[in-house]
Amino acid sequence: MFAGKAYQEGLDCGDRDARAGKEQRRRPSFWKALLGGSAYTTNFIRGYNDGYRSGCRGKKIEEHRAEEWASRTERYAQLGRGRMPGRVDEREH
Repeated sequence: MFAGKAYQEGLDCGDRDARAGKEQRRRPSFWKALLGGSAYTTNFIRGYNDGYRSGCRGKKIEEHRAEEWASRTERYAQLGRGRMPGRVDEREH
């Protein structure tokens, strides 16, 4: 009954948990697991594991982009102040 959507639900749930930085929690909905049987639970867990891996990769990419954006913004700010990036000004000591 619910087994057809179990993989996608697990995938979405795993991706959300990974991007939020939560621990893995591979437990499907109690009622859906009860009514769907072992096929639902198996597909949900398989989807959850795949989604969690995908979410971890996506989180690392987002963090890298945020760091890159911050360093680029700082470099442009330094150039706007007439200084070379990475160069220490005497007034900063």
